[in-house]
Amino acid sequence: MKLFSGLLIGLFLAASSAHASQLGEAGDAFLGGPTSIGKELLEASEVDSANAFGLGEFRVRLIDQHGLAVSVDYATLFQYADDSLTGADTGLGGVLRLYGRWTLVGCGTGHAGTLVARVEYRHHLSGDVAPGQLAPELGYHGVAGLGFTDVGVFLAPLYWEQFFADGHLGVVAGRLDPTDFTDILGVGNQWSSFQNAAVLSNMSIASPDVGCGAGVGFRVNEHWVIATTAHDANGQQTEFNCFEGTLRLFEQARVSWTPTRSRRFTNALHVTLWHQDERPASGLEESYGMAASGNWTFAERWMPFLRWGLSEGDAPQVRQQLTTGLMFNVPRRSDQLGIGAWWQDLSHRDLHGQSGMEVFYRWNVIPNLAITPSIQFLNDPALNPDVDRIVLFGLRARLLFF
Repeated sequence: MKLFSGLLIGLFLAASSAHASQLGEAGDAFLGGPTSIGKELLEASEVDSANAFGLGEFRVRLIDQHGLAVSVDYATLFQYADDSLTGADTGLGGVLRLYGRWTLVGCGTGHAGTLVARVEYRHHLSGDVAPGQLAPELGYHGVAGLGFTDVGVFLAPLYWEQFFADGHLGVVAGRLDPTDFTDILGVGNQWSSFQNAAVLSNMSIASPDVGCGAGVGFRVNEHWVIATTAHDANGQQTEFNCFEGTLRLFEQARVSWTPTRSRRFTNALHVTLWHQDERPASGLEESYGMAASGNWTFAERWMPFLRWGLSEGDAPQVRQQLTTGLMFNVPRRSDQLGIGAWWQDLSHRDLHGQSGMEVFYRWNVIPNLAITPSIQFLNDPALNPDVDRIVLFGLRARLLFF
């Protein structure tokens, strides 16, 4: 697409013309959105893990002496549906994750270079299928237990992150997860908030799986950020191939605004344009689209959010999506209540649109352990026209070791 290529070039030229002295205060500690490893480590550092396992001091020493920030957690999810297309209506799965950031160059400076990586073990524990595979069994066209699959052990992101210009320019390259950088929204991730992909991500964007890619982000001033990434459109989560065969790309460019950089996850607006090359081997045509999203926190408790996306082409499973909801931080506790609702116009011409709602309450039993009951209402499931609504009950537990 000539228009998209022109936009990318324009973003590079505009950002490179900004002088470091005009860019404001010190740079960010990491690149990426709420699902990125940097953000998850930041949240882990806020948990007083010494109360549970006595590992808090060990974690601090690793950071201070070696520039290594690392965390380990384990999560399980059980789901039960009141109706099913195939008879399979239960799923129980677990995910063990080891993830970290190792700053090897310029630690403590505005030109730090960091190795970022995560290893996961996703497995089916009991029930008919893993929760990540349960939705199609119910007749719902989507994912209602995001991340809880049975693919085994795999290396997720593995990339180098480098800052320049006193931290105002950042570059990433390696094995990337596109959802960490595309149409980011402050609703958290599948380990601590919602479970349905329709709330956690924009299904109208044809984001590929984890694979080789590179990107650059520029902080123009205190409020504005422009960023772009390019990814292997044929990336596979469990395979370590890099642009195997014919080069096919997924590209995206994003402009974000926030009142202050310190509130970029709680108060922000984003506009994204994306494009994916034709993929003949998968029978997918060239696709492109745009998305807009935003969330705003009031009184440190209430955070309404809104997400919209529109696409052309058959690469994404959704042609148009509208998602809205509200997050509530419980006073004097670290608990959280979330309500999300969505409507989707599916790309497949033979499937009608579908909608739904999810409600969860995350109860932090102790700083390291969270129990999250949830309920999803899957309305007019596209693959199961004989039912008007499927109710999906969920119970998630997450233990943060350190």
